[in-house]
Amino acid sequence: MTRRHGLMGSGGWTRVVALVLVVGLAAGIGVPYLVQAGVPLWAATLLVLVVMGVPTGMIMRAERRPD
Repeated sequence: MTRRHGLMGSGGWTRVVALVLVVGLAAGIGVPYLVQAGVPLWAATLLVLVVMGVPTGMIMRAERRPD
């Protein structure tokens, strides 16, 4: 018996939960420092979303490609 999809499974719910946790942790750690440094809250939040979104998008795109 082989495990085809491993922990992440074929469904997307585990990925969604993992993504929400990662973005939440990154925002919780990074945004206060950026705001304290004088960056507006909306800009700090946008920056965190872009920084986390680019690698996430690349990973999702790579997983959809057929081998």
